[in-house]
Amino acid sequence: MPTVAFRRGFVYLAAVGFLALAGTSDFAAGQAKKDKLKPDLDVPKEPPVAGIKDGTFVKPAASAAPTTYFYAVSSAKDEFIGQGETIAYDGDKLRVSEVKGGTKVRLGVAKKSDWELTVAPPVGGTLKVGEYPDSKRYPENGKAPGLEFKGMNRDSTKVAGKFVVWEYEVVKGVVTKLAIDFIQQSEEKGPPLYGVVRYNSSFK
Repeated sequence: MPTVAFRRGFVYLAAVGFLALAGTSDFAAGQAKKDKLKPDLDVPKEPPVAGIKDGTFVKPAASAAPTTYFYAVSSAKDEFIGQGETIAYDGDKLRVSEVKGGTKVRLGVAKKSDWELTVAPPVGGTLKVGEYPDSKRYPENGKAPGLEFKGMNRDSTKVAGKFVVWEYEVVKGVVTKLAIDFIQQSEEKGPPLYGVVRYNSSFK
């Protein structure tokens, strides 16, 4: 007949074994769940934002293959739209379309976009390759270029900024190529947000 000490030891080892198995099971389940989840945000490698942060637009280098991504950097936590975060989407989460007088880029996989960027020339103009300084909030931009980046239920009542169109191609009403860099200040005097858009573009 087993002694009391032996029985206690057996119970202890059994309990340890059970906890170890339970821990392994929980970890495996958690890891499997994690592996199945693909994050919505994928940060592209080395996006060309250095020049933008200096307030200037530097023509990007040519790309060996078409590029499609969105990348924005919020300069400070009190920058209202991005709130200090980096916003990055890879190619399959960009939807580009023409809007009245300009172009809209929608970000996200759901019908309702996570974020939206709209750029436009002054009212009555046509969006072309070139730089657009002194931009105002679209669509109330009037004689100024139009610019608006918004999302996550945050938008600006006023906008100051500028953008440059490096590449823009439309075929039968469908945007086929797009390359834009932009700087936006919410409420005209807030900290800046810097952004880069590439859509089937020949630029990095």
